[in-house]
Amino acid sequence: MIYLALTSEKFERVMNSIPDGAKTKKFLFLSPEYDQLRKWKDALAKRDFEFIELSKLLHEISNSMTKPFLDLLGKLSKKYASDLWWGNRISERNTLINSLFLNCCYLKIADSITKENQEVILILVRHPSLLDSIEQNCKSNKIKFAKLSSSDRGSTFGRLARFRKVISNLFLQSFRGLKCRMKSEKKENEMLQNHSDPPVLLHTYFSCNNINRDGTFKDIYFPGLREWFSSKGLNVLILPVHSGFENPSDFFEVLERLDIPHINPHIHLSPLDYLRAIARFIKSMNIPSPKDSFFLGSIDCSNLFMVERRVFHPDLFRFFLYEPMFSKLRKNGFRACHLIYEFENMIPEKLLNLAFCKYFPHAKKVAYQHGSICSNFLCYFISGQEVPVAPLPDKIVCNGTFSQEILARNGFPEERLFSGPALRYSHLATANRSEQADHDTQWDVLCPLPLMEEDRLELLTMIKEAYGSDNTFKVCIKPHPMQSQKLFEENQMPDNFEIISDQSLDELSHKSKFVVGMASSSLHEAVCLGQEVIVISRQTGLNFNPLEFFPDINRVAFDQQELLQMSHRILSQKREDKIEYRNRCKKILEDSFTIVSDRTLATFLP
Repeated sequence: MIYLALTSEKFERVMNSIPDGAKTKKFLFLSPEYDQLRKWKDALAKRDFEFIELSKLLHEISNSMTKPFLDLLGKLSKKYASDLWWGNRISERNTLINSLFLNCCYLKIADSITKENQEVILILVRHPSLLDSIEQNCKSNKIKFAKLSSSDRGSTFGRLARFRKVISNLFLQSFRGLKCRMKSEKKENEMLQNHSDPPVLLHTYFSCNNINRDGTFKDIYFPGLREWFSSKGLNVLILPVHSGFENPSDFFEVLERLDIPHINPHIHLSPLDYLRAIARFIKSMNIPSPKDSFFLGSIDCSNLFMVERRVFHPDLFRFFLYEPMFSKLRKNGFRACHLIYEFENMIPEKLLNLAFCKYFPHAKKVAYQHGSICSNFLCYFISGQEVPVAPLPDKIVCNGTFSQEILARNGFPEERLFSGPALRYSHLATANRSEQADHDTQWDVLCPLPLMEEDRLELLTMIKEAYGSDNTFKVCIKPHPMQSQKLFEENQMPDNFEIISDQSLDELSHKSKFVVGMASSSLHEAVCLGQEVIVISRQTGLNFNPLEFFPDINRVAFDQQELLQMSHRILSQKREDKIEYRNRCKKILEDSFTIVSDRTLATFLP
């Protein structure tokens, strides 16, 4: 008998619905919510429920589902190829923030487990759409089930209230943009007119965290590139994307004060441009059509896709404004030498590419792959059906030969891939760890935290339970640069833990014996620094492990016991084994991150 419930359901209600007579009772937790997992796990253990381990199975299922999922999106891309489709989270397949692919994997797992087992199984899920999909799957396979939670989508009044919320947000963003236009129009026009030669247009990101101690901005995606172009006699205009500023005018005032040549998109937009963008944004939330087929093998994922398309992502609206912005720039006589932007194959760059190509068709587009690659990050995959219709750049500059090979393997056209400089990792060329004695280190364990909240909570819990009660381990916690210190004020750390946020990973690595992490490019960077690394696997979520491509050094701990065993093994390593490991790390560094030089920087030229 299968029992279906939401993770938000009350424990007493669920228990009262399941008879006590069954000899074997199991539960399957299909949600990445680690805090909820711990609550349910502790409570159900007292009722003799056995937890169905998921981490290894989910890893296998996600690998097997990747190709059919990409093929399905490839078919939809051929049908819907337009800014409406490319501005849609479904087409983006960003598995870091979008739960669609993960829910498809969960549905596949539920399908296989419910068919194979005759015991009492409680299935707990986060999303009502997944609950409905599992219910439908049980009906189709004639499996006995009981649904313990309601997945009601709300009344007509509720849907109208939601639509009003969407419209209100879009109009508020438009009002702030128009207000920004009134403040900065004169300065912008003077800036554009001062360029006699067509400038290089550099699309990049800025936030409050990108401000140096001296008050200047640092470009986290393209450090040093603007200065290099200037040294070659080329003008550079920044097309910035800002975050952390409630009003766009506050951000552009900072750029003006620092005298950074830039384009303020809002200056070129009229009220009518905003209204048209609002209309297209809302249209993008209504594709694909319910009439399309959403089968992955024998699994019907229709409900998952239909619910996902209705999710409101207000941060995407501004990228629908690129088209009218470039239209106005072209009419005003603006010309661009070529466009450079970050390459993550996400919505902002796709809408940028489409709009720029429409009004400047002869100017080249160069994109930069700037970070590490993980197998579950599906933005870095593309199907053969999607390649001919996707808004891809003319040239993709990778930060090393390794990334170039991976992107080619993942379906991107080889003729567009080039190995260029590792701008963000230039310090690694001289920072590989020396053979210092381990007794010189300050900490045993360095733990760089990932940005995503659920990953961070699970990692912190694991290391606190493993090392917190053992004072022989000294642990250094490095918060993500975009994390608030308040997170640690609310969570008590053990006495042998220390939080360091004002030093780089390079500095902290030299003061630590090994690194423990979960999901970030910092793990790849630590290996290139010659550090031993242990990767913690998520119990019920997707792993974003950049070391999967290096199986000979990829240590993965699935529980606390494995983490401690691996930790002691590293500390007791022989000197010759350490030397062999560091030599392997040097090879990985050479392949992964190319040295910054005039020759490699020249790959950014069209």
